[in-house]
Amino acid sequence: MNIYKNILVIRPDMIGDCILITPAITLLKKRFPEAKITVLCRSYTKDVFLNNPDIDQVIEDWFVDCKKKSFWEYVKFIKSHNFDCSIHFYNELPYALLALFAGIKTRVGDISKPLLRPFYNLTSNCRWHDLTLHEVEHNILLLKPLGIGLPKDPIPLKVIPDNDGSFNIKKPYGIIHLGTGKSKSNKAWPAEKFAKVAEYLLKHNKLVVTGSQNEIPAAKKIKALCPDVIDFCGKTSLADLIKIISECSLFVSIDTGILHAAAALNIPTVAIFPTKFFKASEWGPWETKHIIVRKPENCIHRCAPAKCIFDDCYKSIMPEDVIKAAIELCSGFSESPKPYWFKKSANITSNKEEIVRELCINGFHATKLSLPQSIFDLYKTFVREDINIIHWVGGGFLPILIIKLAALLATPKLAIPPLIIHEKQFKNRAINDLIPFYMENFKK
Repeated sequence: MNIYKNILVIRPDMIGDCILITPAITLLKKRFPEAKITVLCRSYTKDVFLNNPDIDQVIEDWFVDCKKKSFWEYVKFIKSHNFDCSIHFYNELPYALLALFAGIKTRVGDISKPLLRPFYNLTSNCRWHDLTLHEVEHNILLLKPLGIGLPKDPIPLKVIPDNDGSFNIKKPYGIIHLGTGKSKSNKAWPAEKFAKVAEYLLKHNKLVVTGSQNEIPAAKKIKALCPDVIDFCGKTSLADLIKIISECSLFVSIDTGILHAAAALNIPTVAIFPTKFFKASEWGPWETKHIIVRKPENCIHRCAPAKCIFDDCYKSIMPEDVIKAAIELCSGFSESPKPYWFKKSANITSNKEEIVRELCINGFHATKLSLPQSIFDLYKTFVREDINIIHWVGGGFLPILIIKLAALLATPKLAIPPLIIHEKQFKNRAINDLIPFYMENFKK
């Protein structure tokens, strides 16, 4: 195994994506303690990394932040640093070419995009289609060719606030964060509903509302309905926001990048997952007390949050749901994260009434799979219900063929391709056996 001395970590992505590679960087530093580790990121995410003791240098991405510079100038700049290894957490062609032409000898990348494989000389399978793995774990799997595996105990996220700066907020206080992220890949929850939650929380603590410039109109609505809230929306840098979050007692937000900063700072978090597309099992708050609020079964449409014109998903989540979650969280709610996330993420269909009933009784979203029906009708059902697991019990070549073809057609439309489990004989499993059975099948 090579001993690398100068490693480039490439992640010019959103805030949450950057936070969720910090456990991988911790393991990388542990594996190569003498190495200089440099992170290439977007200018607006650099505050995520600046106080991290595992990171020696941060480079702002020229592709986004220095567009007047040519590609070959960028290559020359990267080459001048004499990196001996690049790790491509951002698996895109421009950065694969950048590392190649900069003469970086070892380039580590994921196999999920076959056309990019020739640009990497060390590859790993990050298992993006495994519903049982969190984004943190997908990222760590990229390091397998460097002799780094998934640790037995979870590695915490690492975001360290500045010691400087005081915002004169009387403690204790909670935070409602309104942001949907720069990618706009998630759906905003209505300001009027956030105001109802704010009204309740203000009975117990001070309350701060945060968000980007884009959320200022929503913050003004909340302020009008709840004059006692402290409105910091659009008024903070990322470093300021991290500092404010680090001193709060409760964080409430939809699933967005800043939510992961709260998790990194070990703040109890109510995470609202309004859509079917983003799974708690992949994006849930890592290593902090939290409750997921999610009602995806109420939406009948194909889930593409950035383009969706429907509002079924966020309409179905009521202020009372979020208030109840906050009460339970403050009362000491705790569940083992993996099975809890799986319950909040998995959408299962089966032809056996007993299986569907057992799942529904225990809080899972499960539907009855009925045949015969056309491949196209079944495909539409898989997409509409966002099916992750198809559990078929019984024989017959034709039913399995129809299911496989419908699942294949549905795969491009789904965040997680459906896992097909075929058992010839019915086994009456209780929920404590059924869920581990499903989770093990994802790993195969």
